[in-house]
Amino acid sequence: MLSIDGMAGVGKTSLAVHVAHRVAGRYPDGRLFLDLRAHSDQPPLPPHDALGVLLAHLGVPPARVPADPDDRVARWRSELAGRRVLLVLDNAADAAQVLPLLPGSSACLVIITSRRRIAGLDGVRPVSLDVLSAVESRRLITAVVGARAAADPAATAEVARLCGHLPLALRLAAARLAHRPSWSVADLADRLRRAHPAAVDLAVDGRSPQAAFELSYRQLPPAAQRLFRLLGVHPAGELSMRVVAALADLPAGDTDALLAQLVDAHLLNEPVAGRFRLHDLLREYATHLAGTDPEHDPATRRMLDYYLQATAAATRVWESNRDRDPVDFTDVGPHVPTFTDMIDTRRWLDLELANVVAAAHLADRLGWHRHTVLLPRALWGYLFRNSMNDVSLDLHRRALAAAEALHDADLIAMTHNYLASAHARGGDLTSAAAHLARLVAHPTWGSGPGRTSPTCTSTSAGSTRPCTCWNGPSSATAATAGTSASSGAPSPGCSAPSAASTSRRSSRNASSATAAPPA
Repeated sequence: MLSIDGMAGVGKTSLAVHVAHRVAGRYPDGRLFLDLRAHSDQPPLPPHDALGVLLAHLGVPPARVPADPDDRVARWRSELAGRRVLLVLDNAADAAQVLPLLPGSSACLVIITSRRRIAGLDGVRPVSLDVLSAVESRRLITAVVGARAAADPAATAEVARLCGHLPLALRLAAARLAHRPSWSVADLADRLRRAHPAAVDLAVDGRSPQAAFELSYRQLPPAAQRLFRLLGVHPAGELSMRVVAALADLPAGDTDALLAQLVDAHLLNEPVAGRFRLHDLLREYATHLAGTDPEHDPATRRMLDYYLQATAAATRVWESNRDRDPVDFTDVGPHVPTFTDMIDTRRWLDLELANVVAAAHLADRLGWHRHTVLLPRALWGYLFRNSMNDVSLDLHRRALAAAEALHDADLIAMTHNYLASAHARGGDLTSAAAHLARLVAHPTWGSGPGRTSPTCTSTSAGSTRPCTCWNGPSSATAATAGTSASSGAPSPGCSAPSAASTSRRSSRNASSATAAPPA
């Protein structure tokens, strides 16, 4: 077991990946990489959830992943018994987060990276990375820039000093110089001295690598600068071209060209074709820039609308009894994908689940209540059929608080329905009954099968139509009749559509309903 620690941007992940590639042939039964998110915009990944992800990577169906924490650890170690697997646990918080993820077999290799020294793990070989030495920094710059750096060692040393000898900052500055053949190394050093450091203070020995970021940023054309700033509103680690186009309100072709500029400038990574990721330090810098941009709130709203509309479109095939949809599909954004079959939708939902959950968390933090309610509703079918009760309960608890903040009885009833469903799916019928008791009291949702709710409004045509609920047993009826979770209760009942459209004050589609920050 190898544990690599050091400050952000010092090259921990790069070293871990390099070592993993060098020894991959010795571990033929699997190579797994997991970001534990100790230092990111998202909360650290709990060991319980991390084990669920790792078991899924090993091919264990979600329904066979134990809910009990100890049983889940035992299943993980049982799956690894007799296998030679290479496991990289990136961005770990501490030993408590890592310990349950360790294999029981010595035939496996585990590489851990963290900004902190991981203590308390037996059999770990610790490697602490520091910034580069002055000689190593000059060598790195010279390797990228070539003869100009070799010809002016004093200016090269000054660039290294101004970058704090941090590998990430050194590479960004050197890449900028490599793409500016008319610049001397002294020109680069002069520009670094005059750059204004970002307010986000991530320094090495009192020197900020943000000067290198700002230099790269200032060299971008205005349209690329705008896109880089707006990337700072995205809450998760990886994003698609479609969501970038949506949040920036740009055509797909223009977005693709601007993303290529950011990748070429080393301000954005493209680990997989069409998927993009900001490094931790660059994300903080972009977030700092976005915070002062007047487009911050509109871009955030467009991003949340995209995830809501795309998720609702994807999960339509998961809910065959929908009579209404949580989004008016006559008025969706141009970048929302079109789904043709279950394979297509599952691929999108598997890939984007973390982003949709992060978007719901962001809406909750911002107090954008309708997105907080409707995102879990749109995702429900996928969560239910994949037995992701932990995620469903978390999202719908947030949704209930948001619905109550809106004082919207229809949204409150809808959310109680889905909380009851998640509890029953997990076998907690007592909690399910408590939520259903609140649902039964609702004047329209508790009136039995075949009931008709208030009219819905189509935002595109301005017309109204009856909103007839699913003609089947309501959740309340199913639960009180003693139907078990294994037989499908509580069923979606009247909540198959979004309750956002069941009253005149919430009858507009998700985009327009959330057009302003918190209600």
